[in-house]
Amino acid sequence: WRDKIFRAVECIEAARAQGQDVTADFYPYDGGSTTLLSLLPPTLAEYPPPFFAGHEGAARLREELYREHPGWDNMVTSIGWERILISSVEGAEYARYQGENFVRAAQMHGCGDPADLMAELIARAGGKVGIIVLSMAWEDVQAVARLPYTALISDALYGGGGNPHPRLYGAFPRMLRKLVREEGVLSFEQAVYKMTAMPAQRAHLSGKGVLRPGAAADLLVFRPEDFTDTATYASPKHCAAGLRRAYVSGQLALRDGEMCKTRAGRVLRRDDKKG
Repeated sequence: WRDKIFRAVECIEAARAQGQDVTADFYPYDGGSTTLLSLLPPTLAEYPPPFFAGHEGAARLREELYREHPGWDNMVTSIGWERILISSVEGAEYARYQGENFVRAAQMHGCGDPADLMAELIARAGGKVGIIVLSMAWEDVQAVARLPYTALISDALYGGGGNPHPRLYGAFPRMLRKLVREEGVLSFEQAVYKMTAMPAQRAHLSGKGVLRPGAAADLLVFRPEDFTDTATYASPKHCAAGLRRAYVSGQLALRDGEMCKTRAGRVLRRDDKKG
């Protein structure tokens, strides 16, 4: 947070200066997705979920959470419960807490301390609770986006249950809306390059990510002022708006938000001739 991220950048750039082919990636959000168990202090990592159902387990969790553990990043004490959101949880009695931060959810549940709600969720749902940790400074995200060797990703490795991270639906249009149109961190051309040609080159996908004769005709057609994300932390399962056409290998795949019956896609493999 406004500190060691720049040390990481220094290390990458030192390696690049020595000839190492090092790049990085980012997504345009200030929060990451993980599970509730990532908040569990290392001193309690070996305890089974039922341990936290009783008074002793909840009291022990409160005690361990609110003290420092050398070598372990304590998100609760470093960023606070207000910046930790419940994104997905099993059980009808907890469904209404999805999208709420732990302070608000604890109040709704009648808990005096968010740690008590955490103990209950671990005991009842074990590791099947998804959280979003708003652990990044937006200024750091902007700084990383400006680096010439960083590419955009969605990091959408899994669906995330009922409330996934909004990056699953909105990473790419959010890049154009927030970092280009609203904040001017990048030019439109820089942003498109970080979303297309750069990652295609890194993955050795020849003929992808560029517009030129002989390249794959994979095209998105939209007005820059209309194309935008609609997914949020509280309500993430919303597709982008404003995409007029999508072509895959020259065949129309999407028209005004409606999928066509095109089956022009194929598994992409790196160009082995480039190593």
